[in-house]
Amino acid sequence: MAGLRIVAVIAIGVATLAPLIGGEGLGREIYSGLNLHNNIKIYVGAIPACLLAILADIVLGMLQNKLKRRNQ
Repeated sequence: MAGLRIVAVIAIGVATLAPLIGGEGLGREIYSGLNLHNNIKIYVGAIPACLLAILADIVLGMLQNKLKRRNQ
């Protein structure tokens, strides 16, 4: 289960690279902000992506603990 938590967080981080290959998502705001030297646009993309990764880790951590207790 720990591996799935790691994969989920890494997948969210890698998804921010989608604009480099023509994709959409929160990474679009990050790269737009980098190109325009606009810190607000960078934060508009980076903060939600960070919160999404943290939320995924917390939810999967709770599931991991629930499964661990059930197997004992």
